[in-house]
Amino acid sequence: MSERGRPTRGGVHSPEFEAFGCEGSAAAIHRQEILIDALGDGHVQFDMHDGVMTVGGDRTFHGTTLLGSFSHLPRTWLWLWENPHFDLTLPAFSRVREIREFGRRRRIPEFATGHQDFSGFPDPYQAATTMVIAAAALLGGNGVHAYRVNDGQGSAFLHVDDPRLPADAFPRLDAARLIMRAIEVFPADHRRVVRGFAAHYGFRIRESGAVIDGRHADGHGLTAGFTADGLLDHVTVN
Repeated sequence: MSERGRPTRGGVHSPEFEAFGCEGSAAAIHRQEILIDALGDGHVQFDMHDGVMTVGGDRTFHGTTLLGSFSHLPRTWLWLWENPHFDLTLPAFSRVREIREFGRRRRIPEFATGHQDFSGFPDPYQAATTMVIAAAALLGGNGVHAYRVNDGQGSAFLHVDDPRLPADAFPRLDAARLIMRAIEVFPADHRRVVRGFAAHYGFRIRESGAVIDGRHADGHGLTAGFTADGLLDHVTVN
């Protein structure tokens, strides 16, 4: 059965990952919510040669890339490029190397290291999910879908990039909620969360000591106020 891959806070991710992940976190949560609603629930089948995912036996989605897998027993993650059983020249696998290359350039160990141990996290599966959703944003598309494999002992993670799915438009009514949710996931730098969210949706940003003010060509306005300690105080969307 499919699993609902929503990001959650991780306890011991690297500072490099935290800095990268927080910028795209609010938009990533939005994409995941759109994808969850579009895919629904049901048994997942994945065609490794064509990159097609089938959900519930009759709903097919294209542009799907297998990213890797999480093992629920040792609570470890394996990126696909580290798995010798897969041919990375196949279209359904090839793009995963972009994550590794980015991780090496930016020195983000979560993206550059093929095998990772999450057993020390309070919630290992969710910590791995947070990492995968953040990494998948590098590929664009719609987000990540996970499903159980090996009689439930593991979970495979697929990145979906199907243009037929709903687009990631600016969520005016949900913007404040998404920013607050992202800060729960990445609480270290509230400004960076807001700045990344506004930039993702094309806002022109002006900053002062206490305020981030964004204006969009479509007329939207986004204003976030912060305390003297840099904590988010309020968000207003016009």
